[in-house]
Amino acid sequence: MRKIISFILAVITFLLIGCIYHPQVWRNSDGTLLPKSIKFDCDQKCGRYDQHQTNDLLIASCETDCYNSRGYFVVEGGTFSVVTENREPENTVNAPKAPPAIIQKNAVNEKLKFGAFFVKNVPASAKILGMDEPKGVLITSIVQDSVAYKSGFRQGDVILKYDLKTVTENSDLQGAIAATAPGSTIPITVWRVRRGEMVITAQFP
Repeated sequence: MRKIISFILAVITFLLIGCIYHPQVWRNSDGTLLPKSIKFDCDQKCGRYDQHQTNDLLIASCETDCYNSRGYFVVEGGTFSVVTENREPENTVNAPKAPPAIIQKNAVNEKLKFGAFFVKNVPASAKILGMDEPKGVLITSIVQDSVAYKSGFRQGDVILKYDLKTVTENSDLQGAIAATAPGSTIPITVWRVRRGEMVITAQFP
């Protein structure tokens, strides 16, 4: 009886997870779904199948960069999975769940001035991202159609400077964003995995 109850609970949990986490859908400008061949190639290059690579955030950031370079961009969904031609989600059960790369805009998050969620960069994440030392704050998610989204920021970017001011803590970035006047154009220095430091210009409405 216990085994039966455990099995039923496992099935219910699986179904609930399936309702909460929706795989991302990637398409090109023609609306074509991401081909399985490109997905496999990018996943393999980014270490998706490497047992020693356990940081799903880094893998997902690399995959996003790879898919984008092939002309495919996410159009919906909230996990790091993609769908194949038959729209069957892959790697949605066994793959670790990470924060969604893109968060759909809603009545709450559309009020965010910059439109990005971030955490303090720690030694473990800095090492995985290829940084010599932990510094800045790490972007975990971007709100769709926000300033951050339109400016080209990505999940996994580490913000190092905001308008030439060094960012060390979350509060540094929060304060700088809050003090930004409407209509401002702000240069933001970030560390992007596999590219190093780069400057992205954010245009505030």
